[in-house]
Amino acid sequence: MNNLLLAANWPLTIGIAVGIAIGVVVVIIVLIWIFLHKKNNAVASGADKNKEDRDLIAANSRAVEALLVLAENNEEFKKELRELQEQIKYLVPSPKEEVLEFDKKIRNLIGDMKIALTKTDGEDDKKTENLLKQIKLTMADRGVVIR
Repeated sequence: MNNLLLAANWPLTIGIAVGIAIGVVVVIIVLIWIFLHKKNNAVASGADKNKEDRDLIAANSRAVEALLVLAENNEEFKKELRELQEQIKYLVPSPKEEVLEFDKKIRNLIGDMKIALTKTDGEDDKKTENLLKQIKLTMADRGVVIR
């Protein structure tokens, strides 16, 4: 009797099995799509942050040019600024948020130095020397985070 019942319902059994198989395949495809989509977004986000950091490094290097103009009569301080500019120019970009914060701090310190040099008519004083030390210290801290 059971054999007759199974024989009579075999198209239904095969239909259920095929339906389950199709459902499993659809779920797998959706999961793969979600995984790849998240991975692509993460890569794009990292690339955007890396570009942002490269742009910030380039802007910081260009900002030192203004400091060189302001310190036009102080050759010794200009030499230190040129060395700083070279160090900034060759910083390694990073998508890490912490590194971006260090680069923003460097930007702000360069801005503070611009103000200080403007007030002192291009002459270095304790404030500008302190700002230069702070920039170098921030760059050192940034290097530790990148490693």
